[in-house]
Amino acid sequence: MGNAESRLECDALVCAIHIIARRSNQSMTLADLGALLPEHHLQFIQRKGRLRKWILKYPIFALTGPREREHITF
Repeated sequence: MGNAESRLECDALVCAIHIIARRSNQSMTLADLGALLPEHHLQFIQRKGRLRKWILKYPIFALTGPREREHITF
């Protein structure tokens, strides 16, 4: 992974954490997270696969619930 790509990966991760942390129960649907991520982060994540696959790389997050209605928590 190149330096610029590593930086974007870290920025996207920090952004996702901040979005989820603003929720009172620190949980939201995966679809809502995707909708709230800045476009450049979402495009980066989609180039790597899908949001679900990207999130599962990081053990600080937990996904629960049925597919297509999963909740992400940390």
